[in-house]
Amino acid sequence: MLRFKITSKLDVLAIATSVPPDPQRAKLGPRHYTITFTITDQTIAPSGVVEVKIFRPYKDALPTPEIGDGILLREFSVSSIKGKGFALRSEEGSSWAVFKDEGTEVEVRGPPVEYGHGEKKHMKELREWFHGLDENQKIKLEKVSTAMEKGSPGKSMLEKKK
Repeated sequence: MLRFKITSKLDVLAIATSVPPDPQRAKLGPRHYTITFTITDQTIAPSGVVEVKIFRPYKDALPTPEIGDGILLREFSVSSIKGKGFALRSEEGSSWAVFKDEGTEVEVRGPPVEYGHGEKKHMKELREWFHGLDENQKIKLEKVSTAMEKGSPGKSMLEKKK
């Protein structure tokens, strides 16, 4: 429950449930580039996803998750988003890694991030769980992901299948 962690910085392992749109410049604050996408794990799926918002001064430092990729987020803060509940937001000290394919390829396109055997093992379990979801669970997850992304040009699970 993110609402109980509103003042905390968290480390999170999850699965991407949407593809972020092309990076945009932030409208307020520093003119960093920003992307938004959704994630889930066994504790909230198939009826829940969490929005992730990442800011960086350079586009090339932003992650490029695809649906089903594992993602490790370090030092992300919890924020409240009107009409959407709670989200994870990057801070100056945040870092991330995207576990692509079968977790053999790890993309780190920003600040260095440490991960070890424990994170790799948990990520493998998360990916197996996600790819083992039945069709009804995937449809439910797609609906909640689409509702969270409303207004975002990112690609959802069903759009990617087309």
